[in-house]
Amino acid sequence: MKNKTIVFKLKHLYENDPVDRIRGRNIIAALQKRGWHVELYNNQKKIDVILYLGDDLYDKVIYRHINSSFIIQDLQDDPFKKSVASAYMRAKSKKSLYDKILENVKTKGIQYTLYLLILKYFWRLMYVQYLKKADLIITSSQSLKKSVQKVNPRVVCIPDSIENNSLKKVNYHSAKVKICWIGTVNNIGYLLLVNEVLHTLQKKYGVEVVIITSKEMYNDDSLVHTLSQFLFHYSFVEWSLEEVDKNISECDIAIAPLPQGVAKSTNKILSSMRLGVPTVCSGSEDYKLLSQESVHSCIFVEDNGYEAWYENLQALIVSQEKREEMGQNGYKLSQKYGIDSIILKYEKVLQSL
Repeated sequence: MKNKTIVFKLKHLYENDPVDRIRGRNIIAALQKRGWHVELYNNQKKIDVILYLGDDLYDKVIYRHINSSFIIQDLQDDPFKKSVASAYMRAKSKKSLYDKILENVKTKGIQYTLYLLILKYFWRLMYVQYLKKADLIITSSQSLKKSVQKVNPRVVCIPDSIENNSLKKVNYHSAKVKICWIGTVNNIGYLLLVNEVLHTLQKKYGVEVVIITSKEMYNDDSLVHTLSQFLFHYSFVEWSLEEVDKNISECDIAIAPLPQGVAKSTNKILSSMRLGVPTVCSGSEDYKLLSQESVHSCIFVEDNGYEAWYENLQALIVSQEKREEMGQNGYKLSQKYGIDSIILKYEKVLQSL
């Protein structure tokens, strides 16, 4: 199989995109190092296996123009399921669907609005058909695997690998505890799940809250509306590939709140655990599964309630020893997800073809 041509079609071909990097470029480099003939998509005429990371319509259309004997779709997010809690959070931080439709009708006319709605409807239908057509689907999480199996039973789960890093937190003594959240601006509304908790802890213990994301959060009206609802004070740190590890390691606790039932990979929490930063999370089934792999490696908040979040964060804030124990245990667990381990899963899939 190693003499076959395997092509990766990435999402954006951006070096900074985490999916393109972690599930694309890093995997390509590791496979090439192990003797596989792997390339980036560049309109090749002969392709034995093509692996798609993209989920836009263009990627689906080029299915028809590629002479490939095997099609693999790599999925990171659930295209079908949006939990009630997730929809509720979005409604609090953004305009409702009804408001958006009404605004489009007023500004662009009913014909344009109907066109958009019909286009989205047919996009969903087409997406389902292309997933059915795929010879194999790889998902980044077990929860996403369960969802996609309803459309195509040929699914395997390969989790994200952690990236190599030279930093590891060694100093757990802080006069003022810093709590950080890192993510894309589209997910910043999930901080509303811990809005009151962070506000209370800030008043009682003077903790700092750091948000690591892009500048876009100040340029989008709906995101600005979300920020206006935060009861806690925060400092903004712009995400960059070169500085993100340093930014996270300078914090004392990392948080990753999610609504119940959201299908997310463990990449977000592993990004802090691999640096030795104690991590508290919620919502994703895969977060829970990871927390159960090793005692005191991270904290999974079961019900997303105020009391549970408050008690767990408070316990870490007041105890340097707890932070250090969890940071070290989380670091040890994260090493199981290094590229050398994850690449074996990709090789197993490719060899099975």
